[in-house]
Amino acid sequence: MLKSQQTAYLGKFDRAYQLWQQRRLSEAMEALESLETFSGAKTLQAELLRAYVFRDQRKYLSEIEALQRLLQDFADTDAKKLLADGWSLLGEALRMLGESRLAVQAFCKAAKLEPDNRQSLTEYSNAIFTANAIDDIKAEEMQRLYAKYREQLSLIEVKPYLPMNWQHKKIRVGYMSADLRNHPVAHFVRPLLTQYDHK
Repeated sequence: MLKSQQTAYLGKFDRAYQLWQQRRLSEAMEALESLETFSGAKTLQAELLRAYVFRDQRKYLSEIEALQRLLQDFADTDAKKLLADGWSLLGEALRMLGESRLAVQAFCKAAKLEPDNRQSLTEYSNAIFTANAIDDIKAEEMQRLYAKYREQLSLIEVKPYLPMNWQHKKIRVGYMSADLRNHPVAHFVRPLLTQYDHK
């Protein structure tokens, strides 16, 4: 692609990306179609953006099809970060549709391709979380996932928290969770929190 064509291509891609960010999803999809016509070929970045548009349109099967196609078509590319993003998106879409075992495999592939150690750790964490929804998962499978997580964690420099020297006369108990809002977990633990014996 000539430099002038590349500049025009990037301008068109940026336009599609901005439309997606503004949640003008139909227009973003039209811009992506125009981009493909302009370039005469599909690109990994544009196909990944197409998957994001499908997700926001709640067209999960179309998203999965688009992701599977791009992961096959661009499997040999050097853009490992974008491929890792594709596998991660596929894992999330599969998890939402209840395909937990396939989702775990996708998250693990994302983790292996991901060049950023912290993001790779996140992908293994996603795999472990998703594996908990598999009815017949064996303990050995879970241990393998935990081993991969621990191995990835060892590659990251994590500073431990300094020990706290509390001087309270009474033990203080705190509950912290993202699920303590309008969430089923919050409704289940409400009696525990509201009828707690403060004496």
